[in-house]
Amino acid sequence: MAKTLSVAILTPTTGICRMGYAQSLARLCMYFAQVQVFPGIERQNLITDSVEGSGIAENYERMVEKHLNDKEIHWTHFLSIEDDMGFAPDCLHILARRELSIVGANYSTNKGTPLRFCAAGIRDRVLTTADSTGVEQVSLLPQGFTLVAREVYEAVPKPWFLMGYSKASGNYVYQDYYFSEQAKAHGFKLYVDHDVSKRIRHIGTYNYTWEDALRDETTLREAGVKDNGQIVARSRLNGKRKKEIPCGHI
Repeated sequence: MAKTLSVAILTPTTGICRMGYAQSLARLCMYFAQVQVFPGIERQNLITDSVEGSGIAENYERMVEKHLNDKEIHWTHFLSIEDDMGFAPDCLHILARRELSIVGANYSTNKGTPLRFCAAGIRDRVLTTADSTGVEQVSLLPQGFTLVAREVYEAVPKPWFLMGYSKASGNYVYQDYYFSEQAKAHGFKLYVDHDVSKRIRHIGTYNYTWEDALRDETTLREAGVKDNGQIVARSRLNGKRKKEIPCGHI
């Protein structure tokens, strides 16, 4: 175990964050300052950073590169938190104590119906249920609340995040699923932490939790509907609907 744990919290934003996110972040930072992640650790550092702009993938790229090249502090981990997430103060501690290269929360989508879990396996969405605990290996992992060890970014060549066509999956994907595929291609495994997932909320018209997604996922499975993580994105241009394109989570 490293004697020093240094975590850079990265939030890409369009410039508007939810109050629930701001309050959660403040409480997490205070908890981190007061409670050791590992017994006997000599030092633990924390920094929060954000980049404002409409290009979420580019925002992630700039923040990761900035802190990888920091000459003053060797950041050992990068925690991505999107600005519409709410979370318990100890969620970072739980993820860090897993001592995994990539581990994050499985949370509900926060718009549209039916609601879906954002983490996916090879054939279908990964479910977090009342009985779920510990970690589970997954195929696709969202970046809403995900801890990534420095070694991942050092091993995976840029771009780490990209929105566009993925040759690996044959689909158009968002930046988090692209990162998942790139990390797997370089030998890293992805995990969801079910305990953290139950302490996360995705802020929309109200605070969506794992229970909301589980309710709709259960209904879909009872109807025989399966999905491997590719949600249909519908966008409008000049008031006209463009053709539907399979892509990552929204």
